[in-house]
Amino acid sequence: MTDMRVRKGNRVDEIVLNLEAAGYLQSIFEKLREKNRTNYEIYVSVTLYDIPTRLVARHYHITENNVNNRVMRTRRWLAREYKNNKNDPLYQAVMDVIVRANQKQYEEGRRMCEALKELFADELAEREEIGIEKGIEKGIEKGIEKGIEKGIQALIETCKELHLSPGQGLEKLVEKFQLSEADAGVYLNTYWK
Repeated sequence: MTDMRVRKGNRVDEIVLNLEAAGYLQSIFEKLREKNRTNYEIYVSVTLYDIPTRLVARHYHITENNVNNRVMRTRRWLAREYKNNKNDPLYQAVMDVIVRANQKQYEEGRRMCEALKELFADELAEREEIGIEKGIEKGIEKGIEKGIEKGIQALIETCKELHLSPGQGLEKLVEKFQLSEADAGVYLNTYWK
């Protein structure tokens, strides 16, 4: 096994590197390598070997931003892999190490999301209020529709109890609920039993 040193301060990355060398990460990294070799190489270069993103970008003829995006996408892929294999103790140990290695980035991302929420708090509150209003309107509409349907059903049952003919029941539905004869016929066929 070759001795691969990582810059001091990246102890967790060193642990990840050692785990990979020991074979614990071999299967997950092989899967990543097969899926997207370039993303694998970029991820390993930046996170494990601590090569500056500008040098990695230059090597792959892409921007530094693209390098950072590929690293983040690879981290997300690793997280999804963990979820797919979360009951496997080996994957649990590997992902625990990876999450600890990237704790700072995860925290920064979470803080950024909170800052964006604060920045757009008024707009979000307004949208929430609009959503609540629309929900109430839809609820009222559904309630009215159900109430009308119950009323139609009650009228049909009353017509039956009064021994009216289906034709007379149809006339009552058209008159009382302002329905077309076709719609009234559908209700009559549904509830006249």
